[in-house]
Amino acid sequence: MARLFNGTSDDIQMGTTVAKPNTFTVTFWIKATGATVGFPVNYREGGIHRGWNALITAGNKLRFSTDANAVIDTFSTSTVVDNGWWFAAMVYNGATQGLYMSSATNRVINLEDSDTQTGNIDYGAANFRIGEASEGASNYTGSVAEVGYWNRPLSFFEITVAKRNVGMISRGLIGYWPLWGSGGTEKDLSTSNNIGIVNAPTRAAHPPLGRYTIHNRYDITQVITPVLIGGKFFESGPKRMY
Repeated sequence: MARLFNGTSDDIQMGTTVAKPNTFTVTFWIKATGATVGFPVNYREGGIHRGWNALITAGNKLRFSTDANAVIDTFSTSTVVDNGWWFAAMVYNGATQGLYMSSATNRVINLEDSDTQTGNIDYGAANFRIGEASEGASNYTGSVAEVGYWNRPLSFFEITVAKRNVGMISRGLIGYWPLWGSGGTEKDLSTSNNIGIVNAPTRAAHPPLGRYTIHNRYDITQVITPVLIGGKFFESGPKRMY
């Protein structure tokens, strides 16, 4: 399942105790609806740009921001609002930050943009939230599912696997919230056990890939490294286990 956020008051709070790595990867699925600026996922200090965040912009794009030696913004070229489900991976390796995306109807994972960023992330008093900013503003409108968080930059290969099943990339996994879509808490399926406190988002249909679909049933020993064609990575397709 997924969680549907109303754009005014809904959110899920994981708090300030989630790990604060200096290099990281965040992956998630979003289905943004309505031209409203909002944060689907963020780990930032309220009112300022400390930490990192994902934002739906006024131009209906996805923005990935970090605060290390300076605030750096990386933007998608794809339009994500009212355009179905999108998979996103935000990666920071200590020298560069990159935003990778793939639509639900396209097997290609594109590097939408990348920017130079150096130094340790300044988290300050960051609060990990899904659906709104850490200060309780800029609420996101739409669905979110399959949020994964690692304390290292994932490779292209690992990103393609995480698109299908976050839990298959366990090394460095410090948060995994599949967003079950029911109840007052959201389980963290990593070993960190940072349970999310739910404030009103309702259940929604799940994205086309992820924990709740038949696509999870893969034999990891059969996974092949994605093929690079024309500067784009194509999923090689692990074997299903029936």
